[in-house]
Amino acid sequence: RHPALWSAREVKAWLQFCSAEFDLKQINVENFDMNGKALLLLTRMDFMERVPQSGDVLFNAFQHLQNQDKICHELLQSPLASCTFVPILPQP
Repeated sequence: RHPALWSAREVKAWLQFCSAEFDLKQINVENFDMNGKALLLLTRMDFMERVPQSGDVLFNAFQHLQNQDKICHELLQSPLASCTFVPILPQP
């Protein structure tokens, strides 16, 4: 689903995924007690303030996720196209 539709629980699940995927330490998911719409409003600095050690990595991963969703949406505009969303996040 598009991040704008995420619940607060899905935001935390994504953060936990990123923590494991990129071996990020000290992510307090409670610092992101928000839904996807609110997460979309955060700037790089907001991520850095919430997670000083790895906010930059999280911000980049989130931007990459959004870009994948935009590409998929554009592909689906064609009546003959289909798109399967596979999250591929950048390595730190």
